[in-house]
This record gives sequence, C-alpha cells and structure tokens, in this order.
Amino acid sequence: LQLEHYYPGYDATTFSATQSMHKSVLAMLIGVAIRDGHIGSVDDQVGVYLEEWAGDGRGRIRLRDMLQQSSGIDYPTIGWNPIGGFTQLVLGTDVEPLVLSQPLAEGPGQRFDYNSINPQALGIVIERATGMRYADYLSEALWRHTGADDAEVVLDSIEHGIARTFCCLQATARSWIS
Repeated sequence: LQLEHYYPGYDATTFSATQSMHKSVLAMLIGVAIRDGHIGSVDDQVGVYLEEWAGDGRGRIRLRDMLQQSSGIDYPTIGWNPIGGFTQLVLGTDVEPLVLSQPLAEGPGQRFDYNSINPQALGIVIERATGMRYADYLSEALWRHTGADDAEVVLDSIEHGIARTFCCLQATARSWIS
C-alpha cells in the first residue's frame, strides 16, 4: 500500500461498488472449481452444466467462450424500456429465467461481444457444478484464502437469492489489494 485517501464519509471499512471487477473474481473461481474437480475444463460445453441449453446450439458454447466474451449469446442491450431485458438483469428480482432464456445470436467463439449474460450464466454454472450457493463457494474456496476482509455479493432478491455475478461484489478498497 503506497497511498490511501478517503473522501468525507468514507474510510477503510467502506464497501466499494466494484461493478465489473467481479467478472475477474468469477473467472478465478471457475479456475478454482476446475482445480477442485467440480468442473472438468474451460473447454467443457456449457450444456453439461445448464440443462436448459443442452438441447440447442447454446449447449455447444464452451466455458472458455463465455469467459472470453465470445459465446454468441444475444444480450438485452441498454435501452429506455423500463421493463426490457437489460433493466430486468440489473434491477430484476428473478434473473435466472432471463439469463437462461437468452437466444444464440451467432456461433460461439466467432466474435468478442462484451455482455453481462456470460458471467451471470457462469455464476449459475458454478452453483450447479459445486452444489453450493455462489457466495458460499466464493467465500470458502477463494476469498477467505486471500486474507481479505469479508465481502458481499448482491442478490437479485431475498426470495430467489441468485448472486449478480456480472457485477456487484462489494468489498473494501483494501480487500482488492489483498
């Protein structure tokens, strides 16, 4: 640590809204799940883990394609529609059906297209492959080994409780350098 400064109302214990930094942690957690034997390889087809996608072209997407943002999955783009797909993903209270209903727009591995469906689907893969809640596996298998203070994942709702894995891993600034 070379410099530490907090604005009024913030200090070393304040959680930061990290947004897409969570995607990098998610990628590390996929690697941990491979190491732990829950996932075979980044070259596994996602249909092995998401039965809803196994019977169509989405099932042929490799985990690697999702990690590299080249899955070919269509994504609800930002728009003014208050009930549109993007708004449902960011603010909705049951994101799993939205994620699992996204169609394939093009063949996997063909084109980089940064979107939030890929990491959200990978969060579901982790839960199904490990048989654990995402936050529990993240804490037990990775986060606590870093020496960082506790962090929090943001859930879509108390009722469904799916972690928003495309964003929303709240941690202190110091935790991010641990």
